[in-house]
Amino acid sequence: MCSDENGASHAVRFLNAQLAAQHQNAKQCLEEHPQSREGDNEEFYALAEFKILRPGASSPILSARFGVPILQFICDHDAILSFTIEKDSLTLDGKKIDLSDDLRVSYRVGFITEKDFIADQEVGLMIFDLQNAIVLSCDPPPTDAERSVLLRYLTQYLHLLHRAGNHTLFSLPQFGTHEMKISFLPKAKPTTSQWLEAIYGVSVQTINVYMSSVWFKSAMSAYGLLSTTGSAGDPPSSSCLSEFSHVRQGMSYRIKFNAPCVNALCAQEVCLSLNIDEIEFSKDGAFASGTVQRYTNWKIAFFVDVIPDENAGDHVHRVSFNFASARFDNAHSEFAGIDEEDVTQKEYLHFFREDFVKEYLLVLCQSAYRILYEHDKRWEEIKATISDSHMFIEGSAGLHPAIVDGNGAQPHEGPRHAKMGGFDQIIAISQASMNAQFSTLKTKPSASLLQTWKYQEFFSATFGALSLRLLSNNRAIVWVSLTNGHLKLLRDGVPSAEEQDQNFADWRIAFEVNLQMYAHAKLEGGSSATIRGTKAYETYGKNTAVELNHICLDLRHTVAYVHEYSTYGDINTSSGEEVRAALRKLQAAIHYLTQHYFPALAAEGLNVLTTVPVWKHNASAPSYALTAASFHVYSALDVTRSNWTYVPTGKEPVLVVLGMTRGRPLPASHLDFSSEWVAHAHDGFSHGTLCIARGTFVKERLLALLSGVNARTTLLLRTVNPSLGFRGVTLVQWAEHDLLKDLPSESVLQEDAGSGYLRYKWQRCEVWKYDAQRTGHILDTTEEVTCTTTNYVELPTMVKQGALEIKLSGKVELNITIQTRSADERKASSSVSWSTSVVMQTKETGLEVTTHGSDVPVYADMASVEGAAASSSLTKLLRDAFPHKVPLDALVNEVRAFQGPVTTCYPLTNPYSLTCPAFNDDGDLLFELRRHGAKVKLSKTLALGIPGSPTFTTGRRPRTPNPRTPNASGRSSPVPGLHASTHSGWSQTQSFIKYSIRDT
Repeated sequence: MCSDENGASHAVRFLNAQLAAQHQNAKQCLEEHPQSREGDNEEFYALAEFKILRPGASSPILSARFGVPILQFICDHDAILSFTIEKDSLTLDGKKIDLSDDLRVSYRVGFITEKDFIADQEVGLMIFDLQNAIVLSCDPPPTDAERSVLLRYLTQYLHLLHRAGNHTLFSLPQFGTHEMKISFLPKAKPTTSQWLEAIYGVSVQTINVYMSSVWFKSAMSAYGLLSTTGSAGDPPSSSCLSEFSHVRQGMSYRIKFNAPCVNALCAQEVCLSLNIDEIEFSKDGAFASGTVQRYTNWKIAFFVDVIPDENAGDHVHRVSFNFASARFDNAHSEFAGIDEEDVTQKEYLHFFREDFVKEYLLVLCQSAYRILYEHDKRWEEIKATISDSHMFIEGSAGLHPAIVDGNGAQPHEGPRHAKMGGFDQIIAISQASMNAQFSTLKTKPSASLLQTWKYQEFFSATFGALSLRLLSNNRAIVWVSLTNGHLKLLRDGVPSAEEQDQNFADWRIAFEVNLQMYAHAKLEGGSSATIRGTKAYETYGKNTAVELNHICLDLRHTVAYVHEYSTYGDINTSSGEEVRAALRKLQAAIHYLTQHYFPALAAEGLNVLTTVPVWKHNASAPSYALTAASFHVYSALDVTRSNWTYVPTGKEPVLVVLGMTRGRPLPASHLDFSSEWVAHAHDGFSHGTLCIARGTFVKERLLALLSGVNARTTLLLRTVNPSLGFRGVTLVQWAEHDLLKDLPSESVLQEDAGSGYLRYKWQRCEVWKYDAQRTGHILDTTEEVTCTTTNYVELPTMVKQGALEIKLSGKVELNITIQTRSADERKASSSVSWSTSVVMQTKETGLEVTTHGSDVPVYADMASVEGAAASSSLTKLLRDAFPHKVPLDALVNEVRAFQGPVTTCYPLTNPYSLTCPAFNDDGDLLFELRRHGAKVKLSKTLALGIPGSPTFTTGRRPRTPNPRTPNASGRSSPVPGLHASTHSGWSQTQSFIKYSIRDT
């Protein structure tokens, strides 16, 4: 043996010699000690004879004598172990089996090689996995019934051999200091039965389909289809699976490949065949000259180890090449057309073998083609939604694949914890909503471009609905679905009428595009029939105080073709000839779409995703109208074309419109991530969320309007004639008080409110006191009149069954106390109260605002003094001063503004409406967006994912003003005082009116 040769043949001879020696020992054991068959000694003679006895019976259910086992090798990981059963020795189930010849049963057996040291000498051991052996053949074949029974019993035989230690053999000893290389690569082509049909749970056929698809992308790169549409371009090695050239002084070659394929030698090793469609050699590097030598239909074979990627994640199945282990195999390679008698051709072949193996494997190692197979289970589910445009409809359960997070939970936390970041209004629109709008838009007669389109005589197609997936950095992947059509190929990059029509069907081509916002005046399709027919344009198009801003797909610039997510139903990627023809067809299709179809869509305004009306800040705008707006794609993750399929359901990017009202500037250009803004409760579908900041809705609108209610329902004491006692006092509304009418009457949040709601309180208390005293006079009198107004508004933090109820109530109490020296203290009182609720309720048709209770005041008399007259007098004071009807119209109308279409954001088709009102943790008002006019399927679970928000805190304490509260001008409000004049017959030590004011 020589140290520089492959020692595989010597190792095989050495291993089989061990098996032969062990078999001979087993036979000798039986010949010299036949009684050993009766004891528990079967492990000593198992290689020669095997029996299985039925319990309690003397006759065996299996009996067989074996010849010498033979070991052959498939590769460096698997071997074939063959057993020969002598033809006259086989008994099955007590029946003698007549065989025409010895029966040979072959098993595929995996093995590993280990090394150990014995007496400072390294010893190699080969350990065979007999317990997981796979049957390859039985020859001559027995009947099916006999084969089934025999193989079942032989499984026990293999386990016996393992227990007996026959699974371990010594490897070929190494002599001297030079270790001999041993490689069991097959010299001849393995038989069909020796190739594995699957590795790592994937069929070889599926792997080759995947490799064909990868090669197809490489061919597209070589054809220029991955860079001509505005992408950043792939590295030069991206085309190496389709084309490869190596130019050097003295000898050059260039290759056009067909799709590669593999055959699996074992679970760890494959034979990679690089199928060369055409190869050209040139000694001067000038391939255009006549010195080129051309060959076709070559095949270059490599044996390569493969390894599974354990870190690919739960949803991704990936197997990769280990190109560092690649070995060129000349025996499995084919070099058609080479004349080995020709010196020049032999020189070409020798140079190719030496150079290509080294250079090309280096390129493959550095490229993305080291992956043998990759499959993301989530992509199949997502692709189904892209393929079926009818899935993009409201309420579709199949719109979002059930991809769970790492804890196995589906994240439906919703926008309860989302922060507004200082913006007055945020509108979050889901990508599902935009896809639903595309599907709806395709059915509109006015959007015929989305149904069929033709470009002169060069291109004609029927389309499925557009669909998209949002990416970070204001980008999106857009799928153009071509149901069927025909086109003419390009010549020199331009359409050619001389080309024949080429048919296509079932193509879905993906492009990555930017998202942009354009003012209406700068929108390319601003005057199109599509835009002029939208609800946004009908409402605001001619309003000079409003500028329409359109968020669009930018189909004019930086449009990049994305091969990974494109599918071509009628292209056979395993055939090089068909693919090369299809590449020209695909090149033409991408040209017609990007250069002509996309501009046509933009010119018609069909690239608009949503329109945002922005009012001039000094205009008389509606309450929640936006005066400044921006947008961006909002996501917790940096979502790109490479990782978007990894994003869990409920965490997909959304389009957020950020707005301010009342002329305030935007606080930032970007909304930092806090939580998901879109919930997915209704069968996984939601158009999105609209949120109005607490300061905008509660403080600027609701409490401001309530201040007007407080001003009309708060009664103040006014003295007309103090000498008449309480009969000289009248009541006046706050709104009509000379000194107070211009001051605010704001309600203040109470910290001691109960759970489930927030309570705002307004209270005003005034006390009038009259003392008339005369020394020793029995008619000395003290009279005190108290008027207390208390109004409440309660906002719920826990929403039940889609209803948000705002409770409003108020009460004015008028009390009188009279104390004379000659009589006991006497009291009388009267009151007026009112109570109503404004309810925002989600109905089947959308949001409905109703009122409950009454705005008509209710009067009540208490115990009276001086009979019924005094009580009636107090009640009359209240009736004369209190409004006949509580003025709630402005407040109710404010809330009713949430009914009907949303006016701050318009899609191209049906406008949105609001449903499922709720408050988030910060007290911001949330609504779920729904398609206006569509019936809503009511559910006990709220769409916004807020089964009951906890009471939120504001960080503010209730205000307790000083009785001398500064007014708007900075001066203290006066506290009225009066010194009564002296009347004849009276000697008054002091006469005065005293006010005590409590305002909370």
